[in-house]
Amino acid sequence: MSQSSSQTDKIFRERSAEAERRSSERHPFSELAEILVASAGTRLTARVADISVAGCYVDTINPLAVGTLVRVKICREDAEFVSAGAVRNAQPGMGMGIAFAEVSDTGRALLQKWVAERQSSSLSPASSDLLAQDPKPPEYQETLARRLIELLHKRRLLSDGDVAVLLRDQIL
Repeated sequence: MSQSSSQTDKIFRERSAEAERRSSERHPFSELAEILVASAGTRLTARVADISVAGCYVDTINPLAVGTLVRVKICREDAEFVSAGAVRNAQPGMGMGIAFAEVSDTGRALLQKWVAERQSSSLSPASSDLLAQDPKPPEYQETLARRLIELLHKRRLLSDGDVAVLLRDQIL
């Protein structure tokens, strides 16, 4: 077994173990978060990629070290969630998972509301059936895929390189 293969296996085992440790189901979520490192007074702004009632995952190229104590502030519309927390996992170049601690009753209610909104926004079985019954022509699907790629790029969720790869793959 090569060294890179064993490193890949190690990463896979670590990520599998992390997934098994999650106490709450994660839900896609896209809002800015302000992370304050309590000990250093350092502040960083990053995008929350997913959220649960127990924590969140934040996209950042330079994640903080595992165990770092932080204060997290997430704003959505007119609501603000603030909690102490700790970095529980970090993937350089990708992001970090933060476990919430000391969540107030108001904060917990807000998290539960946001999670419930994410759950209700997924397609219901009836909606899925309607989509399956009304297949669109390939030209429509290609146009829709292009528009979706452009929208994700405009919102800075896809890089220029990601767009190039996706559009190249779509044309082939």
